[in-house]
Amino acid sequence: MNDYVRISLSAACACFFGGLVWDQLLDLSGFPAAPLPPGAVTEWIPPLRVAAALCLGFGVAPLALRLRGSRIQRWAALSLFLFVTVALNTNIEVLVFSTLFAAGGFAAALIRASVPLVAAAAVFAAARQPDGMRLQPRLTPLRLLVAWMSFPVIYLVFGMAAGPVVIRYYENGGMGWLLLPAMTTVLQTQLVRSAIYLISVIPVLMLLAGERKPALAALAAALFSAIGLFGLVQSTWFPLPMLTAHTVEILGDCATYAIALFWLLLPVRKANAAHSVQAGYTT
Repeated sequence: MNDYVRISLSAACACFFGGLVWDQLLDLSGFPAAPLPPGAVTEWIPPLRVAAALCLGFGVAPLALRLRGSRIQRWAALSLFLFVTVALNTNIEVLVFSTLFAAGGFAAALIRASVPLVAAAAVFAAARQPDGMRLQPRLTPLRLLVAWMSFPVIYLVFGMAAGPVVIRYYENGGMGWLLLPAMTTVLQTQLVRSAIYLISVIPVLMLLAGERKPALAALAAALFSAIGLFGLVQSTWFPLPMLTAHTVEILGDCATYAIALFWLLLPVRKANAAHSVQAGYTT
């Protein structure tokens, strides 16, 4: 079994069984459950959680295998990355675009998600470190500002593309619990999401090592599995056209955002480019 498969399966097991045990402990202590949308099929929850854990494991493992640093550094960076992209980001969207948290439950959902994600990060941090030097991000104020502004633009472009398919499910309470907030609220939400994405991605970028193109692909895959697949594979309450459109939309968001982050925060340095050409490949 190669390192990728071993780390992927181990992290998926840590996520699933860590969540199972953590939920049992919270239930025994009387901790409130996170609300489920109408139409959720409770019998499907366990197998779909397995599927979600596998998506996370196989999607984030390529990124984990490209981080160079101490195990503590990699665990901390991946814990923050997973908590923000899987838990905090998802629940911010639920808060803004639905009525599920109308009676509370936002904090409960975050707390329930925390332990399985941190457990998965601990397994990812045990991955073999890559060869090669770190990529050395350039975190100047102007580059960070443009990176912060880039995600809302990317979101709007792909959101408008998916709009003709999904908009009817949000308008006029079409599903009974989804909301279509005002455009100002949407933009404010994307600025907040962009800020927390940057906070979670920068520590990962600082540890990235090896060749640029595989590192870029690994970041895009990790973003898509954490932001998109982990939640989407469990979303039995979404009609298939809506689920398909959101999947394609988020894939476009994550791939484009990863490219933007590399272009802005990990630009090709002249010395590195010259070395790459001499070595027989291009960056």
